[in-house]
Amino acid sequence: MPHALTELKVRTVTKPAGTASHRLDTDVCVVGAGVSGISAAIESAQLGREVVLVDSLPVLGGQMVNSLIGLFCGVYGNGPDYRQLTHGIFDGIFADLEASGDLHVNRGHTITVTYDEVALGRWVERRIRELGIRVVLGASIAGVERDGRRIAAVSFATRHGTVRVTAPGFVDATGDAALAWEAGLACRVPKSAHTARMISSMRSRWTSVMTLCRYFVTKTKWRGGRIHSVCQYGCSDTPS
Repeated sequence: MPHALTELKVRTVTKPAGTASHRLDTDVCVVGAGVSGISAAIESAQLGREVVLVDSLPVLGGQMVNSLIGLFCGVYGNGPDYRQLTHGIFDGIFADLEASGDLHVNRGHTITVTYDEVALGRWVERRIRELGIRVVLGASIAGVERDGRRIAAVSFATRHGTVRVTAPGFVDATGDAALAWEAGLACRVPKSAHTARMISSMRSRWTSVMTLCRYFVTKTKWRGGRIHSVCQYGCSDTPS
């Protein structure tokens, strides 16, 4: 005989209006957890500041972790000296990932660095945890409070309620000035719609190129107003 069903007792609840569900006060709030946001958060924490790091994705790292790019370029100058131009978190990333075999240095006209995205993601998580940085993920900007020209507080909408963060310093590392825009601050955009479309098209083309060739492009061929092929050691045609 089947067991009798257990009566499930439920109650009806409604999200309370008006006040934030969670409140955080910190020295620096970094909005955006891509390479720029991670850099800002880590450097601030190393200077002894309390940091809250917020991102709309459910994971840290932005496109440097959650895409198929797997490439750092612009860190080194051109040969033959190959002088390192960018330091900061790159020093720690390069040393640790090279030691674990998850990083490869490509020497050509300049130096580019390819890496394992999963290994880098674990590095980011470990470093954020070591520094005691508080993280809020899956959070979108819901409102910004200003005190004159300064941002005083930002409210974020999450699946677990609204999170209100107050801080004397905010860093906009969203990649598209989302925090500045929501705060009503001035943002620069292309004057020409044609220019904006061209930039968007170039970004789309470049994404296609990078999924095909995960090495730095040292030579680009154009045909009919679009990228035709990319070359480093030989050439590969881009997707049509």
